[in-house]
Amino acid sequence: MISRTRMFCLTLALLLCSRAALAECDDPAGPGVDWSGCVKIGLSTEGADLSNANLSGLLLSSSVMTNTSFKGANLTDTRFATTDLTGSDFSGAHLLRTTFTSVRLTRTVFHNALIEVPTATNVDATDADFRGAKITDSLESMMEFCRTITPDGSVRNDACEGGQATD
Repeated sequence: MISRTRMFCLTLALLLCSRAALAECDDPAGPGVDWSGCVKIGLSTEGADLSNANLSGLLLSSSVMTNTSFKGANLTDTRFATTDLTGSDFSGAHLLRTTFTSVRLTRTVFHNALIEVPTATNVDATDADFRGAKITDSLESMMEFCRTITPDGSVRNDACEGGQATD
């Protein structure tokens, strides 16, 4: 049987730990921020710097984060839904088991990113740049490519009028 003092200490420790985790979700956007496991709905930023941030398990929904730097960020198990990421930079980021639903990736850069996206629906990758990225094959069948630069430097125009791949 656990003594009352021990139970009080255990309860206090759990409350302090959970309070610290909640406080991180309220932290402002910035380099190295830890929003792991957080839920962000209706977030609106222009040009935020989330480089080297821990965004693993983040749910980002109904948001506009244009021209945001996600350079070197951990986006493992992150879920983007109904979000505009136009002009953002994911260079060197890890997007493992990341999902995209109704996401705009227009003019977005993914240089040397590690991308494993099991689900991507209604994703516009017009003018996106994936040079040097390591991408799972399934991603290419789930996104709309128009003037999109692939990892090997070729250009995909499948979603453009008269869509054909070019070099």
